[in-house]
Amino acid sequence: MSADVAAGETAKRPWLSPLNQRRWQNFKANRRGYWSLWIFLVLFVLSLFSEFIASDRPVLASYKGEILFPTLVDYPEEKFGGFYAVTDYRDPVIQDEIKANGWLIWPPIRYSYRTVNNDIPEAAPAKPSWLYPVEKRCERYLAGVDDPNCTIGNWNWLGTDDQGRDVVARLVYGFRISVLFGLTPLVTSVFAAFWLGERALTPSRLAGMALGLAGLATIFAEGEGAGGAQAALGLAALVLAVLIYSASMVWIKRIGDDSPPLATTAGTLAVSLPLFGLVWWIVEGRLPADLPPRTAAAIVYLGAFGSVLGFALYFYVIRHMEAGRVALITLITPVLALLLGQTLNAEEIGTRVWLGAALIAAGLLLHQWTGLVGALRRAEQSG
Repeated sequence: MSADVAAGETAKRPWLSPLNQRRWQNFKANRRGYWSLWIFLVLFVLSLFSEFIASDRPVLASYKGEILFPTLVDYPEEKFGGFYAVTDYRDPVIQDEIKANGWLIWPPIRYSYRTVNNDIPEAAPAKPSWLYPVEKRCERYLAGVDDPNCTIGNWNWLGTDDQGRDVVARLVYGFRISVLFGLTPLVTSVFAAFWLGERALTPSRLAGMALGLAGLATIFAEGEGAGGAQAALGLAALVLAVLIYSASMVWIKRIGDDSPPLATTAGTLAVSLPLFGLVWWIVEGRLPADLPPRTAAAIVYLGAFGSVLGFALYFYVIRHMEAGRVALITLITPVLALLLGQTLNAEEIGTRVWLGAALIAAGLLLHQWTGLVGALRRAEQSG
C-alpha cells in the first residue's frame, strides 16, 4: 500500500519546482516579454522551412504522371528535355514543358537567397515591385502584362540588392542562420534558469541577447550558404547540437564536477576524435595529395589551441562563471572570425558587418550591465 502511495505521489510531482513555477508566472506577467517570445518562436519555426517560403524551385510538381519534389530533390534538366545537370525552373521553356505534361506549385516567394532576377524593370538595386505601374513592372517579360510569370509570386516585395537578388528571400535565410548561430546563449540561459536557479532571463539580459541576435542577423543578412535542397538535415543536426551543447554545459555545473579541466578535455577528445575519423572515412576516405604550409599550420594551430588549450580553458571557465555568460562566446566568435579574416587574409568588411558587430557589442554590454554597475559601485565604496 505504501508503495502505491509513493508511486502516486511521484506521478503527481509537477514538472517544474515551485520556485521555477513562480519564475515562469513572473515572466508571463510581463506581457511584452511573453508575447515577444511567442512571436520570436513563430518566426524561427517558420524560418526553418525557408525553402518552402522562398525558393526558385517549385514545392511540388507533376510531370507525365510522376509526382516530383524539386525543393528536396535535384532533378537533372534532361528529365524535362534539356541538357544541363541542374534544372532552372524559372526558365519559361522548362515551365511550359512541365505545364504541358502536368502542373507546378510554387512557394509564396519564387526566389532563393542567391537567385538573380533578370526581369527587374531598371538597373539593380531595384525598388519594391509594388511601387511600379503594372506596365513598367512587366515590361521585361516576353508577353508583357499578359506573361504568366509577371505575377505576384515574382514580386520583389522589398526590392533587390545591387546584384538583383530579392531582399526578402535573403532576409528569410539570413534570419534563420543568424538565429541558429545565436541560439546557444538563449537555450543555455533557459537551462541555467531551471536547473541552476541562475538569474539568466532578466529583462536586461533578454534585451542583450536580442541585440546580439539582431547583430548576427545583420552580419548574415546576405544569407549565403543558408539554404539548398540538402539543408534540412544540416539544420536539424545544428539545432540538436545546440541543445546538446547547452544542456551538457549546464549539467556540468549542476552535478558540481570537480575534474581537472585537462582531464575533461582528454575525455572529450577521446570520444570526439574517433567519431571525426569515422565521418572522414565515410564521407572522404582519402588524404589530400598536396598540403600547403599555411594549411598545415592552420591544422596544427587548431589541434593545439582550438582543441587542447581552448577546451581546457573553456571547462575551467565553466566551473567559475555562470553558464549563461559562458554561452555568450558564440555571439563573439563570428565577429572575431571576420576581424581575423580581414587582418590575415585581407578580406573586405563592409558597413553592414561593422553595424552587426556594433549591435553585438551593445548586446553584450547590456547583458552584463547590472554586473558592471555593481562592480563599479563596490569599487567606489572600497576606494
